[in-house]
Amino acid sequence: MTNNPDSALHREELLSVTEERFQKMTARLKAVAETFQEEDIHDFRIEIKKLKALLRLFREKAKHPSDLKFPKFLDKIYTLLGSMREMQLQQNKLGKAVNNQNSLLSSTFSVLEEEINAVKEKIIQLLKNEKSLEKAKDKFLKFIPEKLTRKTVDRYFANNMKKLKRILSMKRLSIEPLHRMRKILKDLQYNRFYRQENETEEFETVTLPLDEIHYTTTIIGDLHDAYAATALMEKELHTNSIQKDEKTLLLQVRILWKKERTDLRKPVDEELNKLRTYPYFGGNLSSDN
Repeated sequence: MTNNPDSALHREELLSVTEERFQKMTARLKAVAETFQEEDIHDFRIEIKKLKALLRLFREKAKHPSDLKFPKFLDKIYTLLGSMREMQLQQNKLGKAVNNQNSLLSSTFSVLEEEINAVKEKIIQLLKNEKSLEKAKDKFLKFIPEKLTRKTVDRYFANNMKKLKRILSMKRLSIEPLHRMRKILKDLQYNRFYRQENETEEFETVTLPLDEIHYTTTIIGDLHDAYAATALMEKELHTNSIQKDEKTLLLQVRILWKKERTDLRKPVDEELNKLRTYPYFGGNLSSDN
């Protein structure tokens, strides 16, 4: 899309982009079904996030945006795999905490493995219906507008930047608004090519540089994973089948993880202050009291 305000991406171009994204997502899903490895799950979830970002862009053109709902079949798999990924990360994190002497937390690892297998079975059952994926794709394709004008895309970016500005105006961001912020930044990243191909100073005043987006989303993602780990830890501490001596060890690990979470918070706060200096945010956005 050019800088011409009358320029537009027409349905054929949008269809091509959507088809390509579905093709990549389907390939990632196939890899997940074969291995259920953490990396494959991560890659699949990224492709789903790109499709969700695309749908939010399409909503900018829709008369009734709420009618454009992401296919339930894909959303369910996405959610289940998100749960599985958190448990896999927990296994890795706990393994490192005990220097890979997993026998020290044998019942904890058993509980995690049972829960992972239960989620895996749910996904296997969902994937048995091959037509579900085709129906999900057909439903999504119906949401593609006849065209997306430069004006519509500009409005989409402006609305997202306003959301960021509101979040950044908060004095202290908890993990929930940080997660929302990360989601917005990912949308700006995944749909960026719609705005314009070449970086210009003008563009930098209405969005953020890609390297800034990448860094910010990475450190917020690390912090979010740390919160997810301690949340799972709380669940484990209240699981009856986990041995008492293991819970004592888990309590010690929890102390270390909370400190790690605090350490991860520092670069996030520094980056938030840096973002507040960008042109769109007024160069020195003050926080609410």
